[in-house]
Amino acid sequence: MSAHIANNPHLETLIENGLKAEGGPYLSLAIQRPRLAGNVQKWDILKKNAVQDIEELLEETFGEHADAPRAWSGRFGDVLDTFDPLANQCGGWLLVAREDGMDVFELQDTPQSAIVWGDTPYLLPVITDGIQRTRGWVLAVGQQQADLFRWDGVMMHDESHRLDYRSYDEMRETREPEGNVNLHTNSALRPNANGGAGGSGAQFHAAGAAVDDYDEVQMKDYLNGVAKAVEPIIAGTGNPLIVAGDPKTAGWTKDLFELHELHDDHIDLAGDSLNADRLAEAAAPMLTAITTEGHELHDMGEGAPLTAAGLSAVDEAANEGRIRTLYLAADVDGFQDSNEDERITFQVLGADTLPLRVNTLVMRTVQAGGEVKVPPTALALTDTEALARLRY
Repeated sequence: MSAHIANNPHLETLIENGLKAEGGPYLSLAIQRPRLAGNVQKWDILKKNAVQDIEELLEETFGEHADAPRAWSGRFGDVLDTFDPLANQCGGWLLVAREDGMDVFELQDTPQSAIVWGDTPYLLPVITDGIQRTRGWVLAVGQQQADLFRWDGVMMHDESHRLDYRSYDEMRETREPEGNVNLHTNSALRPNANGGAGGSGAQFHAAGAAVDDYDEVQMKDYLNGVAKAVEPIIAGTGNPLIVAGDPKTAGWTKDLFELHELHDDHIDLAGDSLNADRLAEAAAPMLTAITTEGHELHDMGEGAPLTAAGLSAVDEAANEGRIRTLYLAADVDGFQDSNEDERITFQVLGADTLPLRVNTLVMRTVQAGGEVKVPPTALALTDTEALARLRY
């Protein structure tokens, strides 16, 4: 089974039914979460436009006076009303509806705004989301807290909301009052000539080096919590992780990780410098070098063994179940490939449009157990929308 649909049997069923043109028709809506900056009216406009465009599209199918257009658009409006874009830091959502239900997929990256009506669901964004456009991770570790950033090849995305750990100050507030009192004996207690206990008695202290030692132990406990919070997010993705912080803290943190994705070098920044802009400036060249060095695309291309280049050749290979790894150009993976603010207009995708051809191609690839990737910027596909490494 492809990793893209592993542990998601419902998505697997949608793909299977969609490729057979069963269970539909489907109405799919890809809608992005705009950068609101406290202005929720942007979301209200985007939501209103989506519902209106759905109704207008279906009026062309069912007729202006039919009940279906308003019924379908109303269902989408009701679901969109439940979203809170101010509280949720995702990139957007994909809604896939049929007569008897609706699936909602939260997307890490910002999707291209699109509406699709047809016998096949539009699942391209949910299949290519997240790991495909993730070029690497940066963990910014400060003395008091840690922040996690995801690099997509263009900008940093703050993913700190996904971390569950106790900050250093939270640990200090909850520690026991006796926690900074140390007890020790200089030697074992033993009977003396008078029948009493010989040797030194218990000694207590809470000052000097012992306090410093305790703070170091607490610091490492805090960093261990950070490491345990980060590991489930990155483990198994293959996307490199770089630690940023002062050398001592970064070194302690790296020692606590059990991730093959962890990179040896670190970014030497601290304090206020651990912000997205400075981290992006420092991390971009490092992550680009890591993700392009020895990349499998160096050995692929037109005429290379076990390679299919171009949509037609890749389509044929997908229909035969021969694709091991499918590489897509960044502009056809269903996501916004720029830093522009929200697009308040929606593309209505027809059956023969390029996004829907790629949608079907990707669905066939993952159904047959293949992988889908979007190459790093430095290796971007420029002469073709798709390139595939074949099984045979």
